[in-house]
This record gives sequence, structure tokens and C-alpha cells, in this order.
Amino acid sequence: MKKKDREILRTWTLVLQIGISMMVPVFVGFFLGKWLDERLGTGFLMPVFLGLGMLAAFRNTYLLLKGYLAQIRKEDEGK
Repeated sequence: MKKKDREILRTWTLVLQIGISMMVPVFVGFFLGKWLDERLGTGFLMPVFLGLGMLAAFRNTYLLLKGYLAQIRKEDEGK
């Protein structure tokens, strides 16, 4: 596989990882909070868990990009 093709594949993989790592915590937080609100008869847990899911999504994205950029810097130093 050519180097350019590998770079394109790696970029698409990163985009998919970011999408999944952002969507999953948000949806889990939303549905868990909604489920707990229905079970406990409260009305404030869904926004709390949704906020926690959003924070987790941003953290996941930050860590993914941080690792990806560190890898690119390491490869550039080797040239």
C-alpha cells in the first residue's frame, strides 16, 4: 500500500473514531438519565447525565487527537 493511501486510510479511521467516541457517551448519558428519571420519578437526572456524556465525549476527542498529533510529530522528526 502506498504511503499516501495509508495516510488517507488513517485519516478516515480517525474521523470515524472521533464520531463514534463522541456519539456513544452522549447517547448513553441521555438514555441512562431518561431511564433513571422515569424509574425514580425525577426530572433532573437526564440533563445531568447528558452533560456528563458530553464532557466524556470531549475528553475522548481530546485524547484521540492528542495521540494522533503526537504520532504525526514523531514521524516528522524521523524524516
